[in-house]
Amino acid sequence: MAHLAWFERVFAQRLKWIDHAQLAGLIAVCQALPGPVSTQTAMGIGYTRGGWRGLWAAWIGFTLPSAVLMLAAAFGALALPDHLRSGLVAGMKVAVAGVIAVALWRMGRSLLTGPWPLALAGLFAAFFLIFTGPWVVLLTLALVTLLALRRAGVCAFAAGRSLLADRSGRLLLAAVPGCFAALHLLALLLPGAWTAIGATFYQAGLLVFGGGHVILPLLDGLVVQTGWVGQEDFLFGYGLAQMVPGPLFTFSAYLGASFPVAGEARLLAGLLALAALNLPSFLLLGLLLPRWHGAQASPAWQAVLKALHPAVVGLLLATWVHPVLTSALHGWLDLAVAAAVTAGLALFPRLTLPLLAATAALYVVILP
Repeated sequence: MAHLAWFERVFAQRLKWIDHAQLAGLIAVCQALPGPVSTQTAMGIGYTRGGWRGLWAAWIGFTLPSAVLMLAAAFGALALPDHLRSGLVAGMKVAVAGVIAVALWRMGRSLLTGPWPLALAGLFAAFFLIFTGPWVVLLTLALVTLLALRRAGVCAFAAGRSLLADRSGRLLLAAVPGCFAALHLLALLLPGAWTAIGATFYQAGLLVFGGGHVILPLLDGLVVQTGWVGQEDFLFGYGLAQMVPGPLFTFSAYLGASFPVAGEARLLAGLLALAALNLPSFLLLGLLLPRWHGAQASPAWQAVLKALHPAVVGLLLATWVHPVLTSALHGWLDLAVAAAVTAGLALFPRLTLPLLAATAALYVVILP
């Protein structure tokens, strides 16, 4: 949300690259797509300003600083002494609990306008706690979308027919599942870290809805539960992603560099993970951006977006409970620190970096 507010102030008010109505429609498009909302919005502004070249330039400019910092953190964190690293891991786990709590509160307050959506979000949270895994998330969100279209009296095939009116739209739409199938087939035929990175992070980029924090359960199931990255490395990197500027999805660069790849090839592994995670966004934006002007007022579009809100908040709530709280809080002291971090982030959002750094330092210097 901070990114989107900055876009409005800079690109709509100061530079006038896009007007407020166009920006609002673009944000609505990106919110309904899988992938990082703020990154996709930046790419859309770049496309509005300079076509495909502008889109690429916007993605590089918005992503590169954070990606460089996360790659540097991956190499530096792995070289830390054990006693320092264990303290940082414990501190960052507690800090992550506070970060997600604040994100959950703000998202719920913004998206759940009434008791019925709030109750639905609670039901979705219970469902996702019982039934875990990225495929569960994908199928659930797909079902919610289909039900919303049906309730709005729109056939799903009719809703997408305009996107397939020309050959380029059909090719881009076919490329989305085509890349998924090709990468997973390659990983099956040539098993190893490199093919797993491409298949894993493309799948994550294709499945995640609702912004950066919602990617946590998807990547946990894809890289931690499968044994590619350890739980401590995973949560440590997620905490680091909160401490650097830029989009949260550059967390993928850290994870790619943490895969069991030898030597300096870890840098290439991190870049591959970052590219694979963002590839679905490029394909979907290429399909939708030339056509979004006429679709932003569609009743079917608004119905789908409204129906997805409780599911997204419920997924975030389930993620906050497990694996974040279950792995971060081991006693009343951890709970007290997490509560203090949550209150501090809620009251003083501009002090996010000092609060997270202070939490990590607390566990390194003072707490065992």
